[in-house]
Amino acid sequence: MSAVDLHHLVSGPADAAALLLGGSLGTTLDMWDPQLAALAETARVIRFDHRGHGGSPVPAGPTRSPTSGPT
Repeated sequence: MSAVDLHHLVSGPADAAALLLGGSLGTTLDMWDPQLAALAETARVIRFDHRGHGGSPVPAGPTRSPTSGPT
C-alpha cells in the first residue's frame, strides 16, 4: 500500500492529551466543527481526512485492503 500524507488540522493546547478524530465514509474533518471549541479547551484535537476525502489525496496505482484484495 502506498504512503499518503493525510490532510489534518490540530487545535487546542500543545501540552494537552491528544484526541484523534477521523470521520466516517464520505465525510471530511469539517464534520467535527460543532464540537471543536468544547473539545479543544482541554485536549489537543487532531482531525484528519481519510484517503480520497476532503483534502487528502488518493495514491496512484492499485491499492489493497486486507479484506477486499487487489483493486
